Amino acid sequence: MRFVYYLAAIGHRGLEVKLNILAKNLNYIYSQLKTNFDIVVNCYNSEGVVYNFVQQFTFLNKKMFHNKPGVLTELFLTNPHNASLSNYDYILFMLDDVEIQYLNLKEMFSIKEKYNIDILSPKVINSTHAFMNSYASHNLTINNALEVYCLLLKYKDFQRFLSIHTIENKWMWGVDFLFGHFNIKAGVYNRSSVKHMLLPSKKNTNNAEKLMRAYFRDVNFYGSLKDIIAVKNIINLRTGTSSKVAGKPLNNNNNVNDYGKLMQINLKKNSSNNTTLNRNFNSSTNSSTNSSTNSSTNSSTNSSTKTILKRTQVTENNMIKLLGKINSPIKYKKSITDVNKVKYGNKLKYNKENLSSKTSINRTSINRTSINRTSINRINLFKN
Repeated sequence: MRFVYYLAAIGHRGLEVKLNILAKNLNYIYSQLKTNFDIVVNCYNSEGVVYNFVQQFTFLNKKMFHNKPGVLTELFLTNPHNASLSNYDYILFMLDDVEIQYLNLKEMFSIKEKYNIDILSPKVINSTHAFMNSYASHNLTINNALEVYCLLLKYKDFQRFLSIHTIENKWMWGVDFLFGHFNIKAGVYNRSSVKHMLLPSKKNTNNAEKLMRAYFRDVNFYGSLKDIIAVKNIINLRTGTSSKVAGKPLNNNNNVNDYGKLMQINLKKNSSNNTTLNRNFNSSTNSSTNSSTNSSTNSSTNSSTKTILKRTQVTENNMIKLLGKINSPIKYKKSITDVNKVKYGNKLKYNKENLSSKTSINRTSINRTSINRTSINRINLFKN
């Protein structure tokens, strides 16, 4: 069997920690496979340090490097070694801040073949969304949405995975919600697990959001993310029985912290850059084409909006900044656990449950964003 470890991107920021993670992962895989394998490394800087580090692993046969400044898709979509991976039986696509906890590769090979899964992920500890780590170890979930941390692929699956990305959408935001949209069968094998180490990132969230919106237009996605069922099927591997998940949308999972990590922004199609906040997403999941009339621009019906979610670990401060485009930082004493937005004279006040202090935001500090107050009255941005 030919196996290749594919490192999506690595560089100087937190490099020592990333190299320690890489070493642990490579040694773990070697202990599992008990045979030599190959590696592909996409490196955006510190090429010499990374190159020399990888040379120490004698069980790595072929070491393929692609050195180029850039971010994620700017590296791995332009890697000239991609075409040569057709000779491999399996490709393990990994981010540089993901550490293997328990990964039974032989079981994952078997599960992937038995259930004809295109893209298979282990459970992900510290994932952004709860559907990546909320299920029992004997459950295999079949997903419409799948976060990209650690993916087991065959070459044809790898080609398909690359094809849904664009160089322009370099942070990969939004792609993880659209596997069902692209008719890609994705799944999570909950008996194996990896851990997202949450290393510091220089990610520009405003830029990532803008690129994601453009990406949705490029792939002709004009539906609503609100109604996407992240997990559409659960297979009990003990009994072999399968059950469909009914009425469990993306923004309503088992993990109570998950709701606060979903950036809820609805953009009216064909409108200006005005942003409307709404508790509920307003467009149909199945709507993937443009409206045939101009009047739909101002409509509040389900088919008239396109919804953007943020794939990020969210703090209270950057969440409010992104949603409200607020220039000045928010002052608070503790983490906000529950926020209810109400009209209050010339100010917008946030009443925070169990907090002694209250945060006020002057309307004049909100620039370039039009907020429909009737649609956001008393919306919960965070879920207890």
